[in-house]
Amino acid sequence: ALADGHRSLVDFKTPETDRYRPITIFNLEEVAKRFPRLAECLDDIRLSSLVFPFKVSPYVLEELIDWQREGSIRDDPFYRLVFPTMDMLSLEHQQRLIAKRDKPFELKEVASEIHSELNPHPAGQKDLNVPKDDKLT
Repeated sequence: ALADGHRSLVDFKTPETDRYRPITIFNLEEVAKRFPRLAECLDDIRLSSLVFPFKVSPYVLEELIDWQREGSIRDDPFYRLVFPTMDMLSLEHQQRLIAKRDKPFELKEVASEIHSELNPHPAGQKDLNVPKDDKLT
């Protein structure tokens, strides 16, 4: 401690915490083992996440989503905020994805087309939000 009673930064110890490990489509199946109600939604999430990538923190899954709620887990407000679903797509886009679900390369191409059709660069970002000086590109 310093003479005035305050602690120096050298004396300060940061609390021990678990390393942050985001949940993505790649480890979602493992997470579904801990949250069984998620298992019924995996196919929907997997397919829609090809168009709408997502990442969620363990805190949201463990503390904010009400896994004990009555009715469908899909009605939980935090679940709806975090997980992509096929309902976010038009019927035409859903049908295009489902038609290619067993053909990975074609599925990836269709997902990319749908993503582009949904305007991933609103307000002219690709044209207006670029460096003015050619040396910067």
